[in-house]
Amino acid sequence: MAVPRTIVNRRRAPGYPSVSSTLDKFSDSPGESRSGLLLGALTFGSIYALGSLIFSVPAMSAVVGLAILVVICLRSALAAAGLLIVSMLFSPEMEVRAGIRLRAEDLIIPLLAITLAARACIPRYRVRFRTGPLDGRIGVLLIVNAMASVYGVVGGYVTPVSAVLWNAKTLELLMIYWLTFNYVRDPKTIRRLVALAFFVLLGITAYTLIQIPQTEIHTAHRLTAPFEGTPEPTTLGGYLTLLLAIVMAMAIYESDQRKRIAWMALCVLVMLPILFTLSRTTYAMCAVMICLLGFLTQSYRLLIGALVIMIFSPWIMPQQVIDRVLMTLDPSRLYGIDPSSAERIMVWKKFLYGLRHSPLIGFGIPQPILDNQYVRTMLESGLAGLTAWGAIFWTCITMGRRLHRRSQNPFEKALAAGYVVGTAALLVHALATITLYVVRIMEPFWFFTGLIASLDAMTAPSDSEAPRDESR
Repeated sequence: MAVPRTIVNRRRAPGYPSVSSTLDKFSDSPGESRSGLLLGALTFGSIYALGSLIFSVPAMSAVVGLAILVVICLRSALAAAGLLIVSMLFSPEMEVRAGIRLRAEDLIIPLLAITLAARACIPRYRVRFRTGPLDGRIGVLLIVNAMASVYGVVGGYVTPVSAVLWNAKTLELLMIYWLTFNYVRDPKTIRRLVALAFFVLLGITAYTLIQIPQTEIHTAHRLTAPFEGTPEPTTLGGYLTLLLAIVMAMAIYESDQRKRIAWMALCVLVMLPILFTLSRTTYAMCAVMICLLGFLTQSYRLLIGALVIMIFSPWIMPQQVIDRVLMTLDPSRLYGIDPSSAERIMVWKKFLYGLRHSPLIGFGIPQPILDNQYVRTMLESGLAGLTAWGAIFWTCITMGRRLHRRSQNPFEKALAAGYVVGTAALLVHALATITLYVVRIMEPFWFFTGLIASLDAMTAPSDSEAPRDESR
């Protein structure tokens, strides 16, 4: 017969709490909110009282914020993941020193990793690290980047500090995938996190819709995400298109008519700021995404609707959008296009330069290329880096396709379909910017990659379901 837990605790020596009761304060169960709040209040009070005697007010704000993050990560992994989703787009940057900036997720991600490692060491939680199809490929990429950086530092192509910082940032972005894959292990949690990501998307959409009346090309009045400093419309467009792919897939697979109308309304809201980003890179990415989504989901209505809009676009599109597209053509310039587009063609000469002088390992990370991810990767880590990144994205698309084909759940099929076409669209986006280093795009991407990998692992057939070999 099992012994009641209260009886076990009473047999302990007075003044010595049980190990299980102490660990309960840091678990995710809903019945322990009072102990968690009390622990948090005591922690904040102690840190603030001690810090106010040592630090200034700005420093104390950072200390208290760090304390909040520590308690949240220890208290609830789900809450920490939700905070990470919000901070991806709404986190301000703090300049620690010249050229070094920190965001909230720069603290949340290491704390989540430490918390996961701590839970793995505690028998009560029984957390086991999971391995996925991306782990080995990510390991190869990190090794290639490290070798290229060492070669670049020894050859004098990059400085040691910049090499360490850029490699650390790449590792941090990839950690989002790994932490999401290991923390999220049930469909209910995935639904909650995806819903929160959509609420963040709605907030970003509302924020950008307010900016539309002041939008002007070739000025500082361009659409941008919060806390960007200088306008970054291409960054905003990449994020919106990635999330739009998932929202459109949700509308396609939704069976309830009222919910489908709601999804379609959200699609229209997101499309408005995409148009007014006045970013031709975003337009190309969005067009590719819609076409691929139509073919993948066999939604011919979507393809026909996109074709009709394209045909009648000179009459129905805003004049600013039409002017921006027509700016591409300039017969008086090189190649008959505007200087911005010409630069994106001429940058491929640097690709050929890297192919001739350091084809295998490149010149180290980072390299001063801002308008083409493929050229930059070639110069940074050579063909080895391009192959490593190619293997990662091929696995991402394969994993999404497999989930889309195997799952019978409409939510999972929509999430997988949107992820696959969004990933392919990002590869188009990378032709005109360094997409793999854009934080506000890659953080949501790697987060959704972790969710897809988790769903793929949950829907994988077990050994008992595998077909038997009757020939034996």
